[in-house]
Amino acid sequence: MEETKRTTLTRQELYDRVWATPMSKLCREFGLSDVGLAKICKAHEVPYPPPGYWAKVHSGVPARKLPLKPASDPALDEVRIRGRAAPEPPAAAREAAEAGAAAERQAENRIEVAATLADPLPLVERTARNLTAAKPGPDGRVRPRAGRCLDVEVSPAQVDRAARLLDALVKALEARGYPVSVGDEERPKTWVTVLGERMSVRLEEGLEHRERVESFFDRRHKHDSVPNGKLVLRIDDTLGWGYRRQWSDGKKALDGMLNSVVAGLVKAAETSVGLREENARREREAKEAERRRREAEERQRQEAARVQDFNDKLAAWEQAERVRAFVAAVRADAARRGVAVEPGGELDRWLAWAARRADRVDPLAATEPGRRWPPPAGYRVKLADQHRFGWSGYDYDGTPIAPPDPPRPAGGSGGG
Repeated sequence: MEETKRTTLTRQELYDRVWATPMSKLCREFGLSDVGLAKICKAHEVPYPPPGYWAKVHSGVPARKLPLKPASDPALDEVRIRGRAAPEPPAAAREAAEAGAAAERQAENRIEVAATLADPLPLVERTARNLTAAKPGPDGRVRPRAGRCLDVEVSPAQVDRAARLLDALVKALEARGYPVSVGDEERPKTWVTVLGERMSVRLEEGLEHRERVESFFDRRHKHDSVPNGKLVLRIDDTLGWGYRRQWSDGKKALDGMLNSVVAGLVKAAETSVGLREENARREREAKEAERRRREAEERQRQEAARVQDFNDKLAAWEQAERVRAFVAAVRADAARRGVAVEPGGELDRWLAWAARRADRVDPLAATEPGRRWPPPAGYRVKLADQHRFGWSGYDYDGTPIAPPDPPRPAGGSGGG
């Protein structure tokens, strides 16, 4: 179960923190995504740095800091944030991610998109060729129909730009030691491996939904989806939270955000490493808890078996003592009435049988480990070994027993 992280602070404190630390990093402290943190800032009327602010700060260019104005409602002064405690990635992954993000901010590592598609990678060339030959779908976009292509879906008018953008991005990723591969799935899949983590990315053109009237007389309306000319590149996998998943054309073209895309992939990989380590830790803890539970359950079963075994042997001993007492009473009664117990006679054989029966039942006279009491050293009672000793029609070796009738008193009719 994921732990809930609660934070309470004032508008001023939130304002100070969002202008002191990039929201992509700060959001992790609150257990939110950067988008979630931005929504909270908007809800509490707290201005936060616009896109490009931290790039200017890191490059030494003066950047304007928006002032914090009084809230329209005093209730907005208290900010309560409820997020999820993010798993902490290993130190090695965190350091590698920070180094990778810092490298993307250096001017010499800037990724440029060529004006024309010259000397493209074979993978990009094959993808562009498939896109050019493909027929547009119902929404006006095309995507590769053959396997071993990059995952891209754009209108025919954007094929050339998409190919140039992907060529620049894939070349940059390969140069940084982040291999790019494609899947053999029915739908094209683009895989990028960063910090040992495999992630899928997708480039597509956004859609604009337009309403049209199917019939003027009955006013039936339908909606058409048409490409809007804006490209969107996103990480398809859900690897946790606290990192950016999507880049798209806006005030700034996607072509100029490729360094941010690479830094985002590194951040996503760092998050994935932390999440994988956390999941592995939880799995180990769950297995250990299950092992302890099974051991406790087995101890309880064994204790129950020992108690049952003890009660069974106690009952058997009491029954044996009753049999012996009965045998002694029969002898005393015979002596009182002057009936001789002749060797080999009917009464002698019956008394011998009864004595043997008592010895078979008595755990103190038994020789088998499972029946003897006290149990021998190292003997472990099993549930399957539980027996209830009592009179039955079978001996302990499974032989049917038909005890003889008690002897009739001499001279009696047997009825009294």
